[in-house]
Amino acid sequence: MDSFLPRANDICFCGCLRSLAETTTNIYPLLYNWENSNPWFSDHSKELKEKFNVPNPFDDLLGFTSSIKYISKEKNLKTPLYIPTSDTNLMAAKQDNSLSKFLKFFGNKKNNKLINEVISKFSMYRFLKKNDIFTPKTVLLKKTSLFNENKVKGLNFPIVFKPNEKDYNQSFYLLANGLKAVKCSNLEELKKKIKSFSNYIGELVIQEYIPFNTKSDELPFYASTDNYGNIRAQTCAIKHLVTPKSFGTAYILGIKKAPNEIKKIAHKIIKLLNWSGPIMIEFIKHEKSGKWYVIEINGRPWLMIDFFRRVGFNFLKSFFERTSNDDVWEPQKKDELKLHIDYSKVFFNHLKNSNLKAIEKEMDNLNSTISFTFFDPNDPNPGYAEINYNSKKYNLNEKQLLQLIEKFASF
Repeated sequence: MDSFLPRANDICFCGCLRSLAETTTNIYPLLYNWENSNPWFSDHSKELKEKFNVPNPFDDLLGFTSSIKYISKEKNLKTPLYIPTSDTNLMAAKQDNSLSKFLKFFGNKKNNKLINEVISKFSMYRFLKKNDIFTPKTVLLKKTSLFNENKVKGLNFPIVFKPNEKDYNQSFYLLANGLKAVKCSNLEELKKKIKSFSNYIGELVIQEYIPFNTKSDELPFYASTDNYGNIRAQTCAIKHLVTPKSFGTAYILGIKKAPNEIKKIAHKIIKLLNWSGPIMIEFIKHEKSGKWYVIEINGRPWLMIDFFRRVGFNFLKSFFERTSNDDVWEPQKKDELKLHIDYSKVFFNHLKNSNLKAIEKEMDNLNSTISFTFFDPNDPNPGYAEINYNSKKYNLNEKQLLQLIEKFASF
């Protein structure tokens, strides 16, 4: 099979490159730049063997999609698979419907099309409610200017609001200072915060906030199905560090075997969607009822997909290669002692006094075997590039920083 791999998120892109290198698929990396972006560390990966420079879809959607069509024609590709590495290039495919005529997507295994229930949070809410799956009560707000008290009548506070669809240019997150959702304790606070999003042009969903007790009660469920829709791998993960603290991105992630109740719900969702490919389903256990609620579904490769590959299972490979073995991969107890770290975010952005001794102490305290985002011992050059960049940015000794990372990089 042939696969287009557009690069937007460098971490996800690098992880997908490494994952796909273990398959027989032909990879066509689509590269574009952002103004004032950090260096692309994935440029140094040994798996980036071919490059196709294309326009940024945010600046030139027509140029981006036209380039994909041109490459397909020149290379005589037969219905290539499109693998988005961020919401930007996921939504680019949705924006231009013509792409669906000659590309395959992770989604419905019968027609390889994008599924609206995975892209639209309000469609997801209606789908889950229809099928008697617990999910927060949700209303749709098409424009912030249309907000009034009646919109939230029947919702219990606290509530959160967030983009209905994947944010094409990250505008919501910019307005929310990096948050994926905004929490409001009462109606007056909601009115005030909605007003501050008056420049946001997309649809929002407003939903009841589900309270939970510990980090073990907020579990993303990761799975992958093969071309035939059979589940080949499944696990949950624990977010040991999220930044921003609430509604942010996990920068330290650990493995946890999925509870049976979560697996039962997730398998039901996958079957109802007729899903094929990787999928992430976010669960929260309500602190009072003890019921698991589905908060979100993500139908593209996720940020730390390379972590799971290094642990021993390649989620993307499971899609391409159906085996005669019907066993489903799940983590063992020893896997729960393994952590994955985006060390740039964790140790440099969140330590008040960034120095190597403080960083080393933090890693010692984790008491786990550790992998780092770009520093794969079998593909180390992206990690070396990241170390070089950070040593200059934070005025650190590059050799000592390299020794520190090599000391803790267990896999």
